[in-house]
Amino acid sequence: MAVSKNTHPPTPRANPKKKTPPKPDMEPDAPELPIPPDSSVHFPEVIGKTVARLYYVNDAPEDWQSLEVCFTDGTYFSLELTPRVDARACYEKMLSDDVEVIRDYGIIPGCAPGDGGG
Repeated sequence: MAVSKNTHPPTPRANPKKKTPPKPDMEPDAPELPIPPDSSVHFPEVIGKTVARLYYVNDAPEDWQSLEVCFTDGTYFSLELTPRVDARACYEKMLSDDVEVIRDYGIIPGCAPGDGGG
């Protein structure tokens, strides 16, 4: 008994499936993130990206400071810090109703224009 092959192209669907945007990669057991205050600034371009490197730039002779977040896709997010910022850097984990400090890097001194410090 011979099996015939269907040589006709498939008929297009009347209602093709809509593509849904990918959800950000979250840890399987990650708690929900807190709701940011209304005064916060949102950066939707970075949602779901994988971080390759994070570093702080302090170019004292140029009076220029920046926090750089480099992603694995070759893009990066930069916060230029002006005119003077002292930042406390911490790596933390969200718990059910609290935050666990995994590592406290302490205060990173800022540099004001003209003081040459930092």
